Amino acid sequence: MFRARWKGKFDPKDIKEFYHVPFSKRHLVGSQRFSIPGLPLLYLGSSTLTVEKELEANSSYDLVYSVFLPSYSHFYRARIFSLRNNINDLLENSLPGIMDGGVHYPYSGDGDYSYKPRFMREIQANILLQICTFPTEYKKSFIPEYVIPQMLTVALQEKQFDGLCFPSTKCFEGLKDNHRFSSHHLNFVFFTEYSADCDNDSSLLDRFYTFTLDKKRNIGKKEVLDAIERVCELNRSSEVNNTDFIMPLVRAKLQIEYIENSSIESVRYFDTDIGKIELSLYFKMANEMYSLVSERVA
Repeated sequence: MFRARWKGKFDPKDIKEFYHVPFSKRHLVGSQRFSIPGLPLLYLGSSTLTVEKELEANSSYDLVYSVFLPSYSHFYRARIFSLRNNINDLLENSLPGIMDGGVHYPYSGDGDYSYKPRFMREIQANILLQICTFPTEYKKSFIPEYVIPQMLTVALQEKQFDGLCFPSTKCFEGLKDNHRFSSHHLNFVFFTEYSADCDNDSSLLDRFYTFTLDKKRNIGKKEVLDAIERVCELNRSSEVNNTDFIMPLVRAKLQIEYIENSSIESVRYFDTDIGKIELSLYFKMANEMYSLVSERVA
């Protein structure tokens, strides 16, 4: 997951400069789609492109970037409420393979082999998704399109959820030919626990491996994939459980493969400025994971 902020007078190597708004400055937090005024939350994007679009930046050179890599051991049981379009995923990704395999799952019928209850749940969830992601008509002191999403946030916090995931409301039409499995357009919101003694939710930050990138490097896709494979190869020779370090790299490799043939204005995604920044961050992440796995293997 990625986060960025506009270039300015701060240390771009300090991950706390990319973290949520300090609690001592929570009065500066305005009304956002899933957070009410005065409630600092951590917003992250699934790609550097998503982050750039959310900040409405005209150029990736105006931003500095960071990575918040979830620790598998901390998050595999986390309760993250999904507002993703699961109907689209089901129709495009799951059902074709099921049908081609000759598996018979009737829409209606008794027992465990009916799709009807599943579709009813997904239709209800999709309605909630549409309501929560209405584009804003205007942004002033009161934003009517944010009322229901903010009510959802309060309800999820009361039910002890850790956060939520939702598709970006920004336009991605300029990105062509991305794989249908790609998840480049998602936003994640993590709830923070307020403390009067600390400026940040340190326990939440400890659940991530974090990296910053204040300068873009000219890294190619092959270099990144080779760096990921180097970590995986080292892990194969180890009897230590390195799931925390390997799982994120596997997902990063898949993300690269899903979007490598896409393009923006006829330029391959990873040849664009924003794509090169994403590769630079993946490369740094892979090298850091290699160092961590090496220490555990030794």
